Amino acid sequence: SKNFTLSAYERVAFHKILGLFRSESGQKVLLRDIRKTGVLRASAIDVLKEFESTAVTDAFLEILKSSADLTREEFLNIVDHIEKNGKEQHCDGLVEFISQHIDKTDYLEHICKAVFALGQISGENQKAAEYITSIIKNTEMFEKLRSSAIETAISMDDISLLEAVLRENNDRLNYAVYRALASLADREMIKYEDNISDDLFTVMPGQDDRLLLDIRVLLGKMSPLFDSYSRETKAAYIMAMIMCGHREFIVYTMKALTSNDPALVDVTLYVILSYSQKLRTPDKLFRSLVSLPSVTSRDSDIIIDIFVKYFTGMKETKSNLLFKDKIYNYIVVTLDSYFETYRKNFMI
Repeated sequence: SKNFTLSAYERVAFHKILGLFRSESGQKVLLRDIRKTGVLRASAIDVLKEFESTAVTDAFLEILKSSADLTREEFLNIVDHIEKNGKEQHCDGLVEFISQHIDKTDYLEHICKAVFALGQISGENQKAAEYITSIIKNTEMFEKLRSSAIETAISMDDISLLEAVLRENNDRLNYAVYRALASLADREMIKYEDNISDDLFTVMPGQDDRLLLDIRVLLGKMSPLFDSYSRETKAAYIMAMIMCGHREFIVYTMKALTSNDPALVDVTLYVILSYSQKLRTPDKLFRSLVSLPSVTSRDSDIIIDIFVKYFTGMKETKSNLLFKDKIYNYIVVTLDSYFETYRKNFMI
């Protein structure tokens, strides 16, 4: 390979082969090529983003610092890699990049992506956590940037900052806060469920789990504002309720599903479908879905998919089997009632 040269399109094809084998020598070739320009650099970055290597992550951070002419695609590939493979020691490089460009409107999308990646890799890095917190608190900052910082705040154990943001009554920020609360609740619920000794799950957290309780209390505080939210924020609020096992999630879910707003009904059903495996007490919800009036054909298909996804993914425990039989019997009784009504009213 030292005795011949490749044209640009041949070298791009060669990159693809190196990406398949992911050898150390191939990685070195690709790392040399990210110092080039044009299609060669773009191709090398695109292939290297799949390498799980600290050397690649370090090289990408160096590129962020030194190359001001990165294309949008090159930048997104680099930050995607850092988000997936970065470690706490890479936080300083991201903080430096963000600080250099944070006031530039033409870099807003790049900075939002970098802030989100920083939150994902920050771990116990106090400097990174403080930096993200400073962005959230700064009311003069771009809304989109504050939203990215809020959504990535999954390592915090005190949600008082998020409550303060909700008090601003900014719908776009509210959406981000409820998504962040959903992520925090999911993190806590996973730990809590792992410690349960039997299969009869209760929605109440342990006495020492203040964060999960605080999330439920905060959602309850904000419930009077539910009707004033946009469709997307209502869906995010319902998602947070589902994730934390809030006992009143059925109230706001059914309020959305019976709102006579087709777009809101659609987005709510998609939230339930996406997080059906996170439903802790779905008895009332499922019975309500069976008898939900005035749904479109597509909504009916989504409801069926919710049932299929939930019951095919559930664990085969005694309580779950009893619940499955209960819902099956309810569906049969409901169908019998419908058929009997149809027979009496429409058949001769």
